[in-house]
Amino acid sequence: MNYLAFVKRQLDISRWARKDHFNFFRKFEEPFFGVTIRVDCTNAYAKAKAVNASFFLYYLHKSLVAVNKIEPFRYRISGDDVFVYDQVNASPTINRPDGTFGFAYLDYHERFEIFHKHAAAIIEDVKKSTGLFRLSLVKMLFITRLYPGLILHHFRMHGVFHSTIPSRKSRSAECQKNQKDE
Repeated sequence: MNYLAFVKRQLDISRWARKDHFNFFRKFEEPFFGVTIRVDCTNAYAKAKAVNASFFLYYLHKSLVAVNKIEPFRYRISGDDVFVYDQVNASPTINRPDGTFGFAYLDYHERFEIFHKHAAAIIEDVKKSTGLFRLSLVKMLFITRLYPGLILHHFRMHGVFHSTIPSRKSRSAECQKNQKDE
């Protein structure tokens, strides 16, 4: 997949039922939320083991299947616009035997067998590497953040991805600058 050519379309905010919510919360430093829930994964664990697959990759894939079926989970903010992406991928943290970790970028595939094959190879590559990022930072900008949030163990999905979120410090500096200009 060409990571720089994600297929997306701009959401018409003026006709969006969540317009007022978006306009209110988008000015917050962290305009998303998370919830913690208990999920009985007994059946999923058994299915993963029955096909000799990693449970981590099995539940990650099933999470991505759900995320890619629900349009609001594919929303992303860029500047003042909201875009709907055709596909959301995953960027998990991978532990290494030496106690360090690295980041992986895993493309979503509808068929679990294809996803598992590619993801397992990338994870092994990350485990053997020493850097934090296996891929370039440009590719990592697409780390999945979903709305509304959901936390499943260490698989965290958040609000809408923000390409620019001004920090309190930068907003404070901007306010001070504006006061000086007046």
